Amino acid sequence: MISVVIPCFNAADTLPGTLACLPETVKVICVNDASTDATADILAARQNMSNTRVITLESNKGLGAARNAGVKASDTEFVVFLDADDWLAEGFFDALAAFFQSNGTAEQTSNDWLYHPYATWGGPKENPQIRHADRMTSSEDLITKRMPFAPSGAILRRELCLAFPWDENRALQGTEDLDLWMRLMMAGHQALMWDNKAWTLYRTNQGMTEDVEGHAKKVLQRHAIMLDQGWITEGVASSAAKETWRQVGRTHHKAGRFDQAVKAYNRGENSFKTMILKWLASMHYGL
Repeated sequence: MISVVIPCFNAADTLPGTLACLPETVKVICVNDASTDATADILAARQNMSNTRVITLESNKGLGAARNAGVKASDTEFVVFLDADDWLAEGFFDALAAFFQSNGTAEQTSNDWLYHPYATWGGPKENPQIRHADRMTSSEDLITKRMPFAPSGAILRRELCLAFPWDENRALQGTEDLDLWMRLMMAGHQALMWDNKAWTLYRTNQGMTEDVEGHAKKVLQRHAIMLDQGWITEGVASSAAKETWRQVGRTHHKAGRFDQAVKAYNRGENSFKTMILKWLASMHYGL
């Protein structure tokens, strides 16, 4: 019924923990995206388990291509995506199975796209913090509000994944999820929050979270593409840019990078809430 697809690139430090959170009863497809560290050794040992399949790409192709390769190799009704530095909380698969049972079988479940809240953390010694998000009622909300979706823990029907593959543009890597959610919504697909528990533990001290401003610039490039496609208006793009920089400010603020936070807040929406955040950062008060 369920396969877990894990794109792996130089993930030797975090991959063992990610694999350890998956029960042996679940099919696991690991895609080694031409790693140069000990990732291949970890996967070689894991391949001895009957529930695991390892695919190795000859050259590094990025998250989108790795996820697409995993989808093509799967043979289950639904696919769960999980990055190699994130975890799924204990009991996730039992809860998901119970959801499907209450809605018939996985084949009978009408919704193709399921999600749940997620929590951010820095590793096993840090208590996860629930990430607050907004309700998505339109495609505009996707880029102007706090997005509730994350690649890790996203549950999509395999047929939908094949019809809407992850974007493989390496220059915009890290924003392929935003692109996918927008394309799905523009095609009339709506995500269903199948449970209100934060099952995904999304690690914040790895990857794009560390280069928050570089990631923001890629997000703004995605907005420009959406504008060119006619999916959003210039007014929405402007509002989305301000929200993006507000979120950059909050990320800097939480990390104690107060001067950078103030600069980002200055580029955000000039609302009362943002003004308070900017004042707090200027006084070096943390969030």
